[in-house]
Order: sequence, then structure tokens, then C-alpha cells
Amino acid sequence: MNADDKRQLENELLAMGLPDLNDPALLQVMADMVNGYPIMAERADFFCEMLNECEGAHRREMYEAMRPRLSFPVPSLDECEARIAARAERLIRPKGLPAAVKAEAPVGSVMEIICHGCGKKEEFTSLSTAGAMVEARKAGWGRGPVRWKEYCPECRITAMPPKPFGDSLTRRLANA
Repeated sequence: MNADDKRQLENELLAMGLPDLNDPALLQVMADMVNGYPIMAERADFFCEMLNECEGAHRREMYEAMRPRLSFPVPSLDECEARIAARAERLIRPKGLPAAVKAEAPVGSVMEIICHGCGKKEEFTSLSTAGAMVEARKAGWGRGPVRWKEYCPECRITAMPPKPFGDSLTRRLANA
């Protein structure tokens, strides 16, 4: 990291009220942000997304530094990288363009989910109710800030709290 990048990162940390780049408390503050993510079931995903912002060469170092400070079961680095790859594939491959043509599976269970945010309805089918819910999760549906309520992908994005710091800051912290 050159001097200009380091100075810019220091200024961003200062503007957000975070400790100095050389302060040993910075790592704990970042871990506290992950531990404080409002949806407990998605804290591991949030941590994996933070790792995604780090350059691959420094990812293991960031993982090893953060892991002991987290208060939830942390997936292995390989699992985190698999989640990162799966998320990237979902973003790259639009819905409706399957990777391979699949034969139609017999319908066993049809589940209609209604978005708590906008009222949008969508049906998911599978051999079981659990399978239908898995299909809904793959399509981006999930829990939002209201307990036991389902949200469509668009409402989940708008209902989730913003990242505690921007993508560029996460990358710079990981490379510092």
C-alpha cells in the first residue's frame, strides 16, 4: 500500500469514528461490527462478504485474525470461499438462464410465499415443503428484519441495514 492510499484510508477511518490504522483495537472494532449484525443467522454470510472484499493473497491472514474474535460458529475459509463463489455465480447468471437444461421434476409440494414488505407473491415447487423453501432461498427470498416474516429479494436488500463501511474501505483495511 502506497502512502497516498494509506493516508486516504486513515481519513476514512477517522471520518467514520473508527480507530487509527495502527491501533490494535481496530481489529476488535471490526469483529464487534460482525458480531453485532442484526440478523444472527446471516452473520457468517456477512463475515464471508467482508472476506470477499479482501485480496485473495491476504484473505487467510484476515480470516485468522478475525476468527477468534467472533462470537458465532465461523465457517472454514474454504466454506467462506465456496459461499463467495456461489454468490458470484448467482449474480452473474440471471434467473431464467440455467447452467444446464434439467428435466422437469414431478411436483410434490407447492408453496406460495407472500412478501411482508411489498405483498408480492411467488410459488415454489419441489418434492417436499422443505425443498420448496430451499428453492425460495435460492431465488433470494428470506427472512428480513421482522421475525418470522419472509421478504422478496428486492425488499430484503432495502430492509437490511447498510454495510458499516463501504466496499472500498474494506478492501483497503484488508490490504493494510
